[in-house]
Amino acid sequence: MIIKNFLLNFIKKSLIFLLLIVITACSKQNALTNNNNYKDHKLYIIMIGAPSSGKGTHASIISKKYKIPHISVGDIMRDEVKSGSKLGREMGDIMQKGGLVPPQITMELINNRISQKDCRNGYILDGAPRSRYQAEQIKNILSKDPNNVNIILNLDVSDNVLKARMIKRAECGKCNAGMIKGSICTNCHGDEVIRSDDNPRTFNKRLTTYHKHSDAVIDYFKNHSNFIIVDIKSHGNVEEVSKKITNSIDYFISYITENNQVMKSSLENIIN
Repeated sequence: MIIKNFLLNFIKKSLIFLLLIVITACSKQNALTNNNNYKDHKLYIIMIGAPSSGKGTHASIISKKYKIPHISVGDIMRDEVKSGSKLGREMGDIMQKGGLVPPQITMELINNRISQKDCRNGYILDGAPRSRYQAEQIKNILSKDPNNVNIILNLDVSDNVLKARMIKRAECGKCNAGMIKGSICTNCHGDEVIRSDDNPRTFNKRLTTYHKHSDAVIDYFKNHSNFIIVDIKSHGNVEEVSKKITNSIDYFISYITENNQVMKSSLENIIN
């Protein structure tokens, strides 16, 4: 009889324990997929990567999952060029040659965009910073609130793969979404356009410019503990790389919101 009661109590406690685990896991997953429900934390993601590394593609996926806007600096610049303004014409000449728009102008465009209401719970910045100056400015903006979750995704792709992707890529002439040449936009069914800077000569110059500045930008953020740098090997297909990215983001959101501090980790067990 004693043994029977012991077993019954043991089974009862075990079931309660398992139920608590399930409830906790479900709550955590719900929080991860609805990040804006976090009361005291905002999610800011900076996409760093060479041209054709997949920044825009993965930023769009992240935007839908975490419900924060995707801010493409390249799209903002191209819209300015299309407007025909004096600034747009000057920027167009620089971009056509594969050069960098002056960092002060870029930051002015970024500040105008992130001041809008849809950015109040966070955003994804795609295409900046591209210089030490921009890195400093962005750091100053995002360091004002110690509760921010600041994640830098560094998309690592070999130059050969980047060049092969450039040959195949196009963008939607209506919504600027990235797409494969010869296809129809999956977002709005718009027609493709080929970017004027997607030619071998200009692309090679853009690639050289990126390599010249990217290490300095990443090294700068490494010296600031409130920024998490996650290196993502992004040679695989979109689904594989996207899973690595979202697993990494979920991991850090969970840790920071539960412990209210930033933990640095190699993340090898998550992204490899």
